Amino acid sequence: MGKLLRRFGDEYSAALADELERLAGEGLQCDQRFVQGFLRSRLERRQGPLRIRRELILRGIDSAQALAALQTVEEERWQALATEALQSRYGDRDDGALERREWARRAGFLQRRGFTTEQVRAAMARHGD
Repeated sequence: MGKLLRRFGDEYSAALADELERLAGEGLQCDQRFVQGFLRSRLERRQGPLRIRRELILRGIDSAQALAALQTVEEERWQALATEALQSRYGDRDDGALERREWARRAGFLQRRGFTTEQVRAAMARHGD
């Protein structure tokens, strides 16, 4: 609703609230359905839970609802996504140990995609096997 208020102004706030309530009553506007679709699209893009949660909150989704949706994805899936993102960006496994600078660059790439430190470590270990 915040986005609508910015566009149309506070003078329409009551009308906007009524219309959103009507749409929700008819099942045409549902935050839960939005969250599930958004989560699916971000998983396809190989984004991590931290980034997805932040983006959901920025779109007006309650923090608890965003967290609940993210918890439906198993930890192994997050680690697999991080590994896939790493392989997609840098190719197949490395033949040797990475230099410290290159390791940090790759880890930073995964962190910017929203993966946790544990998920980054697991993906880096898998990718280096």
